[in-house]
Amino acid sequence: MQEKPVQDQVKEIDFMLRNLYKWGTGCGICIRGDDLVIVAVRSRASGVQVVGKILIESYRDRAPQEWGVEYASFLQGLGWKNIPATLCLPRQEVIFRTLQMPAMNRNELDAAINLQLHTLHPYENIPVYHATALTDSQPTTTGQVQVAVLIAEAARIDDYVERFAQAGIHMASCVTSATTWYTAVRFKQKETPRPFLVGDIHNSSLELYGETPGTSAWSSTLDLGSITLPNALQLVYEDLQLPFGETVNLVLTGDTQEMGTQAGFNPIPAEALLPVPVQSTGEFELKRDASVFATALVSACPRTGSGLNLLPPRMRHSNPLQVHISTLALTVLLTVLGIGALIQQHIKDSSYVKQLQLETARLEQEVRTAATSQPGTTGLRERVDALVQMQARTESDLRLIGNLSRILPKSVWLNSLKLDDQNVVMTGTAENAAPLLAVLNASPLLNNARFVRSPVRNELGDQFEVLIQRQVPAP
Repeated sequence: MQEKPVQDQVKEIDFMLRNLYKWGTGCGICIRGDDLVIVAVRSRASGVQVVGKILIESYRDRAPQEWGVEYASFLQGLGWKNIPATLCLPRQEVIFRTLQMPAMNRNELDAAINLQLHTLHPYENIPVYHATALTDSQPTTTGQVQVAVLIAEAARIDDYVERFAQAGIHMASCVTSATTWYTAVRFKQKETPRPFLVGDIHNSSLELYGETPGTSAWSSTLDLGSITLPNALQLVYEDLQLPFGETVNLVLTGDTQEMGTQAGFNPIPAEALLPVPVQSTGEFELKRDASVFATALVSACPRTGSGLNLLPPRMRHSNPLQVHISTLALTVLLTVLGIGALIQQHIKDSSYVKQLQLETARLEQEVRTAATSQPGTTGLRERVDALVQMQARTESDLRLIGNLSRILPKSVWLNSLKLDDQNVVMTGTAENAAPLLAVLNASPLLNNARFVRSPVRNELGDQFEVLIQRQVPAP
């Protein structure tokens, strides 16, 4: 059997997980002046369905309990019960910056950004909430990575959370258009060629998001009350600092305007960047509602995007369905990585075991035939024994992986799992790592679990590395 390159296997695993993360249900809420535009979506293997849309008018001038009834009635009509929503703030209410940072681990990166946070916003001594995320995981040729930073006044976020809570709306995340578009353009199977630019027009405001070969996330906002759309786009083109004569793919959404021919831009439809809903309600129109549609995708499938979320962890409400999908994705990842480590070919398909048995039977027949008539029987027998041992090792380690998937608490996230004949090494994050040793030692397949080093506490929980002995060595 021909072995696939390791890079191809890694890409296949990544592709599989991304598809699993595209399963979810959620509501996206966009603020449009004094109104709220809300879209509900359901994402499945068959595609994205827009199952509902509602406009809540003049929410700022009304009691939250009053318009909260409209929202509750909307969910009830869908057969949903208080699905946590994602709120997309107007771009002018937040600061979105991208930084070039040296490649380092996440804890060091967060610490470095915290040290310079006060230089990234104009709020001086006013308390702020902020979120950071890598927009490109691979370092550049200079060894740097690009980091997106989202910042907003803490009092503003607290006010939104309290107002929406009074309306009976719990929020899973608080983002801005740059976050939602970053997620939406990655929802399609194929990567969108850079450079591209998205312009969303509403209430004389032009919110912009773009990506170029040198910039993985760029965002800004302009007031169309003081500048025409063509002039605004010309300013944006200059700000992108592209090579002379390069054309930018442009998508205009929202309250779109006629712009005619614009030098440097190639108009394309919203369908070129966004997944096209396989089903939608009559009130929904992709071009007009693209921004709130992208927000709904973040709500339904938060793990497909950057993860930028202005809400502190204590304020976030989770969607039970998303927790279930995350657990399923982790189980699949552990299984695939375990099989790859065992047979050293990163085979993702369980049919390998059957093929292994067929190959073993074929070689055994060759050995019996060759025993009486051909030299070199010893080498052939060694090949058969190696295949038999590999099959036994596969079964033993799969039993161990299955046992781990059953006994590990749902609050545990594994980053890596390494197995050999005697030991198992796990690294990951847990809400509380201390009880893990007792859980692992209780397994009939493991003993002598110990931390390689003391767990490190961060905002996600305890980061740990555990070394465990196997109770019965692999054959």
